[in-house]
Amino acid sequence: MEDSNRKNLIKALGDRWGVKSPTTVTKRLNALKIKIEKDTDSGFYKIKEESLDILDKLNLHLKNKGATISSFLENCTDITTTESNEISPTNDETLVAEPIESFNSNGSNRQMMDLVAIAQQRATGVLIAERALTARYLANPELLEDELQEKISFWEEKCVPAQIDPEDFAKKLLDTYA
Repeated sequence: MEDSNRKNLIKALGDRWGVKSPTTVTKRLNALKIKIEKDTDSGFYKIKEESLDILDKLNLHLKNKGATISSFLENCTDITTTESNEISPTNDETLVAEPIESFNSNGSNRQMMDLVAIAQQRATGVLIAERALTARYLANPELLEDELQEKISFWEEKCVPAQIDPEDFAKKLLDTYA
C-alpha cells in the first residue's frame, strides 16, 4: 500500500479498518513497530504487504469485545520482528512472536492508563461472572454442594420464628410499654 502523502496513507489505512482517528492508526503502527517508509526513487510512502497483513489481523482481533493491542501482542503467534523492527512473516508460513515486555513501566501516564484499563476489564469480567453464577445458585440452590445445602438448612431452621398467639403478644407489649 502506498501514497504520495504520508497523511493520506494513514487516512487510507484508517478507512480500510473503519478507524477515523489518525492517532489510532499511528498507535497500531507503533505497537507493532511498523514503519511507513518513503521510497527514495518514487517519493511515495509505503507499507510492505507482509506488514499490512499483520495490521489486518490486528484489526480483526480488535473487533472482538474487550480485545486490546496488548492482548494481541501477548497471544499472537503470527508475527516476528526483524532486525529493522519491521514485522514480517516467517519463511514456513508459521509465524512466531518475539517475547514482548508488555508493561515494563517507565512510569508514563499512558502505560499506567493502559494497565488500569486492562485491570478494569478483567475485574469487570470476574464481577459479571460472579454475579451471574450467584444468581444461578440463588435460583437453583439444589445445584449447591451437599455441605452448603446442609448449612442453609441449619440456618433456615434457626431463623424460623416461633409460633405466637397475637393476643398474648399484644398484651405483653402493652404491659411492658404502656
